[in-house]
Amino acid sequence: MTTAAWAFLSIALIGLIGLCVLVSLGVLKAIPRAFDALDSMQARHSQHMDQLLNRLMAIRWEDYVQVRDLEEPEYGGFQTPEEQRESGDEPVMVEGPRGWGTMSRRRENLEALANEETLVMEDFGADR
Repeated sequence: MTTAAWAFLSIALIGLIGLCVLVSLGVLKAIPRAFDALDSMQARHSQHMDQLLNRLMAIRWEDYVQVRDLEEPEYGGFQTPEEQRESGDEPVMVEGPRGWGTMSRRRENLEALANEETLVMEDFGADR
């Protein structure tokens, strides 16, 4: 190799080392800036959450519920016997099973089976 080639190679090597130094300095400056930005974002988020929680704790929830109840009618629910008498609604009666245990459902099961057989006979005829 000639002297010119060695000179070119040494200049290229020095340039490459200088470029690496510049890139590493740039990275060393960028990392603290990125962490500072992350810290400031977390601080703003924490401050925002504190303000939000303070506003939620300051609300008088009883007033909020009363206003909401005035705006939205609620259907259903429980009425006391006095309220039922005042409104004139018929009380809803639930019929429970009569008798003892599973024996009380025997008659209902037999009636349902007879009704089902009648429907099958109507649909498919006697050639079942």
